Amino acid sequence: ELMLAAARYRQDQPLLAAGLLSLHFTLAGRYEKAWPYARTAAQRSLERFANEEAAQLYQRAIEAGKRLPEVGAIELARVQASLSQALLRAGQIRKAAAANSAPRLSTCRRCAAEISAPYVAYVAVKARTPMFARFP
Repeated sequence: ELMLAAARYRQDQPLLAAGLLSLHFTLAGRYEKAWPYARTAAQRSLERFANEEAAQLYQRAIEAGKRLPEVGAIELARVQASLSQALLRAGQIRKAAAANSAPRLSTCRRCAAEISAPYVAYVAVKARTPMFARFP
């Protein structure tokens, strides 16, 4: 309840506080509100090259989206691909590869082909390259 009150207070500046709003709404169990704020904040973080933060926000969006029946497989697959991109930019090659092979992305074959086929191949190669094997 406290998290919901804090989220209501911050809603007057949604773009500036999108990450914080997504956290408050997630903790309050208001996933329908957390979903758009987490995606917006993640995209803004990528634009500012805050890749670790973007990955955390995309993960929060995925967790919220899974709980919403109106969020389809294509939308979730796009966010999953964005999570993988953020992880790759952050230098987390193996986690990026794992995010691309997540069940949600692999079950949506059209999504995987449409969104990230070349990217999936790139991450798969990087994950198997010995030079990158010592990095997490």
